[in-house]
Amino acid sequence: MNEESSQPEQAEPGSEHVVSMEERRFWERMTFRQFAILIVRLQGVMLLLYATTYATYLPRYFVTSGMLSSFSVSPPAMRLEFFLSSLRLMIHVAAGFALILRGEWVLSWLVKDCVAKQSPEKMTKNPPDMEGQRGPSNPEAAG
Repeated sequence: MNEESSQPEQAEPGSEHVVSMEERRFWERMTFRQFAILIVRLQGVMLLLYATTYATYLPRYFVTSGMLSSFSVSPPAMRLEFFLSSLRLMIHVAAGFALILRGEWVLSWLVKDCVAKQSPEKMTKNPPDMEGQRGPSNPEAAG
């Protein structure tokens, strides 16, 4: 057997991403709530990217509006389409900024119903009917 093949392959120094100690500590200490807030804020960034995509369609309304004066095309239909495209763009921008800036509040609002539906027994660690059955850690129960 060849000794080189039994050893794990070493990656080239520049081929893999090196994570700093601060970043490693950040990911190790991150709670599920913080991760969920990060996902909500990433969705806000995606909405802003969609808004930039919608913004690229708006110039066609300005270019063709000069041609409309010489043709007998219905400008109200084009105005409505421009209005709806602009509204879609504004909604995406507003929602994107709301998710980025208020991600924690949005997450709390989203899970509010789930928390309200849980029964009180599930939310307490020691249900009332099991309090006396803790075991040796409770000196009164042991004696």
